[in-house]
Amino acid sequence: MTPPETMSRRLLIVLPILVFAACTPTQPAAIDRPVDAADAFVATAASGTSPSPADPAPPSTVPDGAADISPIDRYPAPLRFPYLAKPRDSATARGANDASNASDMSGTSGTSDTTDAAPNGDTAVTSPCAGILQRDGDRFVLDGQPVFLFGLNATMLMDREVKEDQIEPLVAALGERGVNTIRVWFFEDEDPDRFARLLDSGARHGVRFVVTLADNVFKGRDWFGGKEDEKRYRPHLARTVERFKDRPEVAAWELINEPNCAGNPTQECLDTIKGWLRARAAEVKAIDACHLVSTGMIGAGNYDEDLTMYRRVHREPVIDIVSAHRRSSDESEKERAAAEELDRPLLYGEIYDEGYDDGCNPLSDDALSRRAERIADDVRDAIHNGVDGYLLWDFAPGTIRRTGGKTKDYCNKFGYGLDDPLWAALKERAGLVPAAPWHGAGVGR
Repeated sequence: MTPPETMSRRLLIVLPILVFAACTPTQPAAIDRPVDAADAFVATAASGTSPSPADPAPPSTVPDGAADISPIDRYPAPLRFPYLAKPRDSATARGANDASNASDMSGTSGTSDTTDAAPNGDTAVTSPCAGILQRDGDRFVLDGQPVFLFGLNATMLMDREVKEDQIEPLVAALGERGVNTIRVWFFEDEDPDRFARLLDSGARHGVRFVVTLADNVFKGRDWFGGKEDEKRYRPHLARTVERFKDRPEVAAWELINEPNCAGNPTQECLDTIKGWLRARAAEVKAIDACHLVSTGMIGAGNYDEDLTMYRRVHREPVIDIVSAHRRSSDESEKERAAAEELDRPLLYGEIYDEGYDDGCNPLSDDALSRRAERIADDVRDAIHNGVDGYLLWDFAPGTIRRTGGKTKDYCNKFGYGLDDPLWAALKERAGLVPAAPWHGAGVGR
């Protein structure tokens, strides 16, 4: 028989171990399945674990012979990617009475309606996401109307070295040329008040913004889970989405520009990127129940492993948009097939077509007019093929005043100035680009 004092000592040793074991979260099961609702993200935001819904998995969209469960789905210790943001305050969040609008698992994002009393006593159907771009299956919609996003990238709009008084005239001029959407980069070291004023200018001139929150070009696998990601990017994502979650001028949140493996697409790298994108998208949805989320990916890649990862990422319920970047002469059958299969809109986030040499001189006397015709034809084909957004790379407005009194010539091989022949070519093809509801008459009308 064990003496009482010995038993007491043993209990003092064993009890802390039992308490620690009880408080340590178990590794979640593989979750390559749709999440039941935004409540799953809210419930797990503080725990740092991934939602693990009980619903059965849908039919697999992974090619035969490909493993459907990868190591990252079990989130081993160094790749857990916890959700850092606090969920929206349920007492004040728009549509908090139906948090499941955050990511509608039936294929429609945030379009559920609520019924309110109209002033005359009748009932009026309103949406908690009214005025904010949504998706209805594989197309963009705004308050039920289909939308085609057309425009260009303009990363220089948030360049803190550009004097801000030049920004609104540029946005206005692009709106006059038929641009309804601009893809802009808003990084953690940039001014959120200036970003708010950029959204204001977009509202005044019929322009909305795909907002890219970081850039992964040349950084590759090591960035994900690294110091910059954890200490700078993730707090930036949470702050930005929380502050601007009610702004309809945000067409979509784009998690990062071109997440990539820096030329070494190992399965471990692909799995890491997939897990990171899913975790960050879930964090956005926990804060912002209405806005769409895009991955910013280049495309389906050149290998079967790339295509498998691309399809699996974009079928995640927290991802709304299939992302692709391409040259105007490139085909995009794999990306289009993925978007059709997954019932998601396809956004060409960057379209490249050279018009200038390295010295910013036109490649030939007719290079720009010929490019304008190529782009107009490619826009027509994209619309015919069911593409939902077409954003050129990129805006090159020429000489711009910078802080400190100096100037800089914003030009590049792929640039489009305000005098580019493309704008006239589109106007001549009146009706080619459908008008966005927030843009008035649209191109050529």
